[in-house]
Amino acid sequence: MGAREYWFAVKERLKAIEADISAIQNAARVIYTALKAGKRVFIFGCAHSVILAEEMFYRAGGLVFWNPIHAPGLTMDTRPISYTTYVERLEGYGRVIVERSGIGTGDVLIIVSTSGRNPVPVEAALAAKEKGATVIALTSLEYTQNVQSRHPSGKKVCEIADIVLDNHAPFGDASVEVPERGLKYGAVSGILGIYILRAIEAEIIDFMLQEGWEPPVFRSSNLPTITSDEHNRRLIDQYRNQITYE
Repeated sequence: MGAREYWFAVKERLKAIEADISAIQNAARVIYTALKAGKRVFIFGCAHSVILAEEMFYRAGGLVFWNPIHAPGLTMDTRPISYTTYVERLEGYGRVIVERSGIGTGDVLIIVSTSGRNPVPVEAALAAKEKGATVIALTSLEYTQNVQSRHPSGKKVCEIADIVLDNHAPFGDASVEVPERGLKYGAVSGILGIYILRAIEAEIIDFMLQEGWEPPVFRSSNLPTITSDEHNRRLIDQYRNQITYE
């Protein structure tokens, strides 16, 4: 029954996200407007949250524009992995990350932080706002409303962001409970966050099609043709001023 219970938990939260579709559409419109103006869109997260940034960029079927921020000590190849927990709480590092990323006026920064409480994502949000960027928080409102900020300002990411996207993950992230064992399992923030980001991307592509802009979407490099590689290289060259991963 474990798989069925987990799927039920995910499905119920997907329904809640669908009810918030206007927030996804608003975020997509803001990002699309920035892209039309030649600006850039960045995605940043700590530890497991960075996986969402990894999922979005240089991806078959995905837009060319997503720029992940890989901050040393906060990626999943850090060893020991428990080090990421301490680095995420390091005051001052969030500002360094934003400064080194090149985020500027008119750009968009998506910060993925399910709890929204730690100093690094909070400082990243503050620093990006100061630079004139639009900050979008991808967080769990249930989670963040049940914890205190670890940043000296007392703020959480959702309190700083211009747009808040609720991934509807439960407090603690684990979604399936076994009360008689005192056990909770089944993290959902990752799968829900990826769904939200892909939904935003779908909306952006729809805006492009409506306005006659050929969507710059990567093709799989494993198709039985060499034209995919040529297509992908052309996209990178064409939009080089809006990408930072080359």
